[in-house]
Amino acid sequence: MISLKQIRAARGILGWSQSDLARECGLSVTAMNSIDREISVPRLKTITKMQEIFERRGIEFIEGHGVRLRDEVFKTHTYEGEDALSRYLDDVFETLMVTGGDGLHTFEDDEMFLERLETRKSLFNYCRNFIKYGLTEKLLVKEGSIHRYAPSVCSQYRWCSPELARQVGTSVYGNKYCIFFPKRIVVIENAAIAEGYRAQFKENWKHAKKPPPVHALFDEDLKRWGDKKP
Repeated sequence: MISLKQIRAARGILGWSQSDLARECGLSVTAMNSIDREISVPRLKTITKMQEIFERRGIEFIEGHGVRLRDEVFKTHTYEGEDALSRYLDDVFETLMVTGGDGLHTFEDDEMFLERLETRKSLFNYCRNFIKYGLTEKLLVKEGSIHRYAPSVCSQYRWCSPELARQVGTSVYGNKYCIFFPKRIVVIENAAIAEGYRAQFKENWKHAKKPPPVHALFDEDLKRWGDKKP
């Protein structure tokens, strides 16, 4: 577990104020001030969340009370097998719970994720968690696509050109950039790469069209499965 000295040092490296870290962790500034001044002892869950947040920003905690900034943070994760999509969706949810911001996705059509019942169940649980915790995402899909799984309360859809949608599917969330290949999903964790593709997505989003309202398949599954985990 990292120490309070390391927390203060990590804040200093990133140039964060107490309010910056409080916002990232979902704490009040008063609570953060008490922790920083060692008036109150933070919970293990809070310390763990702080460490995850700092490490995602390139902070490395070393022996003793040491802290340093890694020159380059570049990690890759590959999801393969029948549960690849489920593990990827879990990663999107867990990452955005820490970093906040939108999940940004580009692919042809939601239909590609609905071929298997287990995949549909994973999507249902993913959307239900997004709604529960107030998370949001934006999705660029092929112009003319009529398939919608996610509800509008958490997911915004827009139509992009068929040429753009026919490219390999991609996602950007937190400091991660994801590429969908036919038999595997590859996630690259790198702040600079993620920010570059985030800017590209936002530009594509500006020129995308708003599709007509379509019934979300999530609503059908909500009637079928309700609050139970399917």
